[in-house]
Amino acid sequence: MIASMDYAGGLQISADDGVPVMAQRLLRQAAVEVTPGDYRGLDSIKRLLGRGSRVYIASVGRHGHDQTISTANRLSHDGFVPIPHIAARRLGSKDELGNLLRALRPLTDEVLLIGGDLAKPVGPFVGAADLLKSGVLVDCAFRRVGIAGYPEGHKVIDNGALAQALTEKLALARSSNLEIYIVSQFCFDASAIAGWERRIRQFIGGSIEVHIGIPGVTALGKLLRFATLCGAGASVRFLRRNAYHMARLATAWLPDALVIDISRFVQSDPECQISQFHLFPFGGVDASLRWLKAAQSGFLDVAVDQARN
Repeated sequence: MIASMDYAGGLQISADDGVPVMAQRLLRQAAVEVTPGDYRGLDSIKRLLGRGSRVYIASVGRHGHDQTISTANRLSHDGFVPIPHIAARRLGSKDELGNLLRALRPLTDEVLLIGGDLAKPVGPFVGAADLLKSGVLVDCAFRRVGIAGYPEGHKVIDNGALAQALTEKLALARSSNLEIYIVSQFCFDASAIAGWERRIRQFIGGSIEVHIGIPGVTALGKLLRFATLCGAGASVRFLRRNAYHMARLATAWLPDALVIDISRFVQSDPECQISQFHLFPFGGVDASLRWLKAAQSGFLDVAVDQARN
């Protein structure tokens, strides 16, 4: 059973054998997201994140492909692995997809495929499966693709459709000899994450690498806005129930206890496919990376002070 969680107070680490070590291992593999053109965030990444780390470049409507490419170029030049989001619904044509991927390929061989948040696609692609069907990823010599996962469900897609879409994307990627993995939406509930990961294993009848999205160090009000926008229902309810208590004890959300609870689950289940964390900094790249640097060194309790100083 997943132990109870206290996200508002200080870090609660049990004496479970191997859990702190597991947390450290998962955190050392952690990736982070950055917004295209966020030069302050890129400076923090260069200063605080280990060379060779994987950095995702979010797809944001107000930014064009040029900013995505220039951000990927800077990350690659600084010794990181850029992983751009490719938003299917924001692409106007197959040619636009091809031009973007050809520009990115000298910088990376990996992308994260997402549907995008537009109600109506601007071109022929509705979701990640359409991008895989196009064959352009293979034509441009990409090797590895991530796809999105939703531990709390999707705000407009029912669970049955999500399961069918996962099956289709797995089949398409594997038939094209593309390595595929799942990056989850952020979530505050370790038990929901554990149940979701188990259901994926049961549904596909095999294994797939899973990266768990967690919020970085974030102001509580901002975190509630992002959770509401993303449709993370259970997470929104958790924040609203605990907002007053959390605000009395901290000026920002800190992921320490959530990391320990997820690590406890991974440690307890040898079949678990969770391999690393995916850090959503929500604009607070510097604070989140200072927290991550301390936590990667095994000092989750010290990480609280590192993030606040």
